[in-house]
Amino acid sequence: MDDGGRIAAIEDESSLDARGSATVLRIDLGGGLVLPAFQDAHTHLCQTGRFLARPDLGKTRSLREALETARRHRFEKTEGAIFLEGYDESTWPEGRGPHREELDAIEPCRPLIARRVCGHIAAANREALARIPEGTAGVDRTTGRLEEEVVFRLEEDFFPPSLEENREAILRAEALAFSFGIAAVHELDAPPVAEAYRSLDREGKLRLRVFFYARTHPEEVAKLRGQEAGGNFRVAGAKVFLDGSIGGRTAAVREPYPAGGQGELLLDVRKIRELLRSARAVRVPIAFHTIGDRAAGALLDACAGGADALGGLPHRIEHAEMLGDEEIERIRVLGFRLSMQPNFPRRWGGAGGMYEERLGARRARSLNRFGSAVRAGISIAFGSDCMPLDPFYGIEGAVRHPAPEERIDREAALRLYTSAAEHLVPGGGDSGALEPGKRADFNVFSEESTRDVVLDRERLRLSVVGGEIAHARER
Repeated sequence: MDDGGRIAAIEDESSLDARGSATVLRIDLGGGLVLPAFQDAHTHLCQTGRFLARPDLGKTRSLREALETARRHRFEKTEGAIFLEGYDESTWPEGRGPHREELDAIEPCRPLIARRVCGHIAAANREALARIPEGTAGVDRTTGRLEEEVVFRLEEDFFPPSLEENREAILRAEALAFSFGIAAVHELDAPPVAEAYRSLDREGKLRLRVFFYARTHPEEVAKLRGQEAGGNFRVAGAKVFLDGSIGGRTAAVREPYPAGGQGELLLDVRKIRELLRSARAVRVPIAFHTIGDRAAGALLDACAGGADALGGLPHRIEHAEMLGDEEIERIRVLGFRLSMQPNFPRRWGGAGGMYEERLGARRARSLNRFGSAVRAGISIAFGSDCMPLDPFYGIEGAVRHPAPEERIDREAALRLYTSAAEHLVPGGGDSGALEPGKRADFNVFSEESTRDVVLDRERLRLSVVGGEIAHARER
């Protein structure tokens, strides 16, 4: 490595000796396996940092246990709004999330909000609902259920954290990312979060590389991009929601859910076309949150004019969970890039899983078509959506996909979690491979590790980011 944190050469020991040992600092890695550092192509890292300081309802085994957790935390947090994160009612015997009356009984005087793991659904008590203006879409004031846009706005408009709180959350989550060997992330969040990242970067405190997709209009993203000062933070594009989640039954689907309804298509074809035109005018790529097949169809129909509709920009589709053969071929022809989540089928796939419960066995089997996308030659990379922030968990999800035809081998999964992410962002290609001139972002695994074994966090001995040790496991 050179003094600038880049790989100077990949050579054997005799070649290094010829360079002159006096100028080379040698570090013995003990025969460990060296691989490029991971890059997570879809995160909510600042949000994860906030979650780390809050009760995790994802660990609870029932609604009753979740409510008990809320009750205990109410006494621990003595002021301000109370947030509880990550509940997943699909794993609870009650089969439902909390209701307003249950939350009112726990906390009648302060706002109390329980947010579902997907981030698209939440439940609020009466005091929290009082902070949300009448007429706000997606609010059921009887049950306390919140859906889609209003959930995203909770900490953007109604209960905003301070700049310092966001900075602390980012650094907390950055340390977690380093412990998993992650050196770069594609972060999708609201514009105020960008300022927290930018301020840390200006002060030299942000070591993680962050490509930021702001949840706002492309024209506003162009303004944010103009404020950059270099370093590890870069505004990469805009984030746009086209639908919701399968778990919340808000993903826009063509065939109705067995429980009824077809989810919610948040933008129609006309509005998507307008967004693409705006993006082209200011040269800002868009990351389209697209889960259901009806949402995917609307996006592709908006590009009926062919690849020119993309304006030569690296537009991408986030999640792309429900794609048929026709959609995959249209994506290939148009040149969309895909950010997909291999942890999803591991967490919710298989017999009796959430996918099957929400959609039925036939449709559940046809989700998250990694193998098909790879075989089609589509530019695809893996991200975690922070559910969980664990590339090892995700890699095994791709290798052991419930549908054998959609599995990929471990070597391909490693590539999609490393070098492939560089191709999803404008100006990428600076890292993701062990090559001279690339950033020195790499992981060292224990000496018994090989590329073919199941790698995990316990085998990760050292994480190096920009030529500096970011995380070391005690032996």
